[in-house]
Amino acid sequence: GLHQTPQMVVEAAIQEDVDIVGLSILSGAHVPLVTAIKEMFDQRQVSTPIFVGGIIPPDDAKLLKSKGIAAVFG
Repeated sequence: GLHQTPQMVVEAAIQEDVDIVGLSILSGAHVPLVTAIKEMFDQRQVSTPIFVGGIIPPDDAKLLKSKGIAAVFG
C-alpha cells in the first residue's frame, strides 16, 4: 500500500514469506528508501530479491543495482 515505511515493508515480506518484493516509488526518495529496505533484509539474512520501478534516473538505477537490487524499471 501507499506510505509504507521500510520497516513495514520488511516485516510484511518476512511475515508473508514472499518470493520477491516489488516497489514502485514516484516520490524521488527511491535511493534512501530502497537502500534502507535492502540493509534491513541483509541484517535479517533475508535473500528475497527486490525489484524497483518508478521515475528513477539512470545514475540512481546503477547505484541501486550496485547495492544488490535485482532490477530497476523506469
